[in-house]
Amino acid sequence: MAKLDLETPLAGLIFRFFLASSAAYFFYLVFFHYSSLIWAVNPILPLEKYTPWMRSWVFERDGVEPYVLYAMMYCVIGAALLADYAVSKAAAPGIKKILFPLAGLLSLHFYFIRVFHAPANAFRFSAWGALLVILAAGFSLILASFGETKKWLLPVFFAVLFAFCMIPSDVIAIGDYGYIITPALRILHGFKLSETYFQYDYLLSLLAALWIKLNLSAYAFYLTGSLSSFALCAGIYCLAARFFLHRRFAFYLLAAFAVVHLFGNIRGGVVNFQVTPLRLDWWLPVLAAAYWKGPRHWLTGLLLGFLLLFHHAFGLIYALAYVALTAVLAAFEFTDGGNISVPRLRLYAVNLSMIAAAFLSYKLFLAPAGGAAMGAYAKYGIGFLPIARNSVYWPMPAVFAMVFMLLRKNKKLLSERYFQTAVFMTLLAIGNSLYFFGRSHENNIVNIAASLLFVLFTFFDLADFELNIIPASRINRLLVPALATGFLLAVTCTYSPRAVGKIRQQYLACKNLWFILDPKVPVGEIRALTASSSRVIFLSLGDFPYYYEGGYVPQGYYSFTGSWLFAEDYTDFLNRRLAKGYYLVSPISEFADFKEIVSKLRYKSTRETRNFIALTNNPAVYRRSAHIIPDCAIDSEDREGGWRGDFDGKFGANSRSYSRQILQRNIPPAAVESRYSIAQFGIMTEGVK
Repeated sequence: MAKLDLETPLAGLIFRFFLASSAAYFFYLVFFHYSSLIWAVNPILPLEKYTPWMRSWVFERDGVEPYVLYAMMYCVIGAALLADYAVSKAAAPGIKKILFPLAGLLSLHFYFIRVFHAPANAFRFSAWGALLVILAAGFSLILASFGETKKWLLPVFFAVLFAFCMIPSDVIAIGDYGYIITPALRILHGFKLSETYFQYDYLLSLLAALWIKLNLSAYAFYLTGSLSSFALCAGIYCLAARFFLHRRFAFYLLAAFAVVHLFGNIRGGVVNFQVTPLRLDWWLPVLAAAYWKGPRHWLTGLLLGFLLLFHHAFGLIYALAYVALTAVLAAFEFTDGGNISVPRLRLYAVNLSMIAAAFLSYKLFLAPAGGAAMGAYAKYGIGFLPIARNSVYWPMPAVFAMVFMLLRKNKKLLSERYFQTAVFMTLLAIGNSLYFFGRSHENNIVNIAASLLFVLFTFFDLADFELNIIPASRINRLLVPALATGFLLAVTCTYSPRAVGKIRQQYLACKNLWFILDPKVPVGEIRALTASSSRVIFLSLGDFPYYYEGGYVPQGYYSFTGSWLFAEDYTDFLNRRLAKGYYLVSPISEFADFKEIVSKLRYKSTRETRNFIALTNNPAVYRRSAHIIPDCAIDSEDREGGWRGDFDGKFGANSRSYSRQILQRNIPPAAVESRYSIAQFGIMTEGVK
């Protein structure tokens, strides 16, 4: 036992892991001791204050939990580093012998008594699932063993991966896409960015506006998300293969992430566009720039500045990670006896200046006109769950701490590029975790899995390096690869049933050419109902197809309809529009959901057709058909727009240049409703249980 501490590589590694896990367990207990105070910060309003569609979410409140958990990750790392330093420098051998089993018992209690559950767990035994596990494990082991010598293996893997990424396994969620497409339509109509509510920041809607401007179908916009999924997989492998000290861990990382990303999500990969890599994984290009060019290079600062301007929430998170990186690197240099001189700090001045300039430019020129609305969801805790006690995220602080502890111990043996990249990756992963901290829905761990898995396999890479610095025993050479293999098998087993179901759906999609949703909006019926007026607002939580197909201008700061948080604000907005001669049109199937809102509206008459009902103060003019809609109107309360013209000419029959390449399934007009469920359209449900 005399060499149980840091002198024996395996014992030292295990001891450090116990210290990191004990630190994580301590803060875990502290967090839940004060959790009632942490979760009780949100103001509580009467239920009737909220719009009807928001009320089911107002009971999910987590207070200041995101900020507490974010700070807690740094506290765990700091505590683990201090404990490691104290044990290695100050503790006598007898103290170490006591600390080792004590920390071990705490760690075992943390991991095995708490019993953390896999996020969105789908495991149940099936023959097809078992076969999939065997195939995935076998192919991954072959790839890890022969991927560098058999050059054809990797292209085959990526070809299969591309097919899985691009073939949809589910129909898009119209409501979620409404947060992106409806603001994009307002952009095309000439509104400033600050004049529209962007639930997911500007970048996605700007891309959607460009997509539509190129005469591509808005319903095919999911393809950009599919491409981003494949790009993320390819990018992770390309970076990891060059970054990792042992390239075989890049193959394990790629295989594990592919399984989690493609099959771990409860719904299809691009059903909800907000969880695609195009929104959640901009950390990868930032990290790649820092790896290839260095964290001091202007390209890193330029990327962070771009994200601060157009993808502000995540840009701010990554900018904070960059600032933390400069502080951490300075702290490591100081503890190693170096001097934190002004000339060395100036090396980061250009990038820090670019970040500050981008932040100020956003606040001055691009910040939303209704800035308070951006934080309303967080302020009132709408849809924010408290984190679960058995969340699988809880072991991650120990992994973060282990990366820092191994980096500190082996700093002189590692290249500066590796050291800086590993630190930055860990800080970016902590920042990216705010997407999970903010909602605490377990499925969101799957959605941010790329950054978390990259850190986990960085830990595996460092642990393998630690065990094999000197000629090592066979167990030291095989231990970490065995752990990586076991992890891959575990995630494949966990999500194999869901994988079987999604592969079956993808097969049906290919067989029946069900690739792009085409809701067949009966625009003529809407025009006849509204006397061909361009002043139309839709009461629907799936409103973007109506605005898109009919060429109507989405009205009001909160677009789409589901963005409205408070019932009184929404009612006042609609009454002002009714007074200006607008028609309020609702699908009959959804009209009941708006009855409370409608009861507070001031209108004179209603008109009804087979699929729609309209409220208006206009004279009773009803035309059986209308072929041309007047130029799109923008209300005087909105800015006068510069994008005009006959919508049908630009985006009507010729709008689906991509769709024409793919045979679409015909959907009857009667099926056009705002909820767009899979069963409603009969898409990819036959034979799927």
